[in-house]
Amino acid sequence: MDEIKFQERTINLAKKSQGMVAPRPAVGALLVKDGKIISEGYTKPRPGLHAEADAINNAKEDIKGSTLFCTLEPHNFTTHDTPCTEKI
Repeated sequence: MDEIKFQERTINLAKKSQGMVAPRPAVGALLVKDGKIISEGYTKPRPGLHAEADAINNAKEDIKGSTLFCTLEPHNFTTHDTPCTEKI
């Protein structure tokens, strides 16, 4: 799978949260390691996780050295949770 396919998958993941997370954006995220998807996530309804944090939490293996694909730049400010940039 190439980068375009990975990004297309994040878009499909984001669609899972459409209509459930407003006013927050529907976001999808993937963690890829050695060319394979090791985890996926998408924005959950409040007080749920952002897509990036969801993908990190869903990982069943070490994410060190993996690449994050995401439909939106991770936030770097404190909300009700730790900024996603710190989790990454």
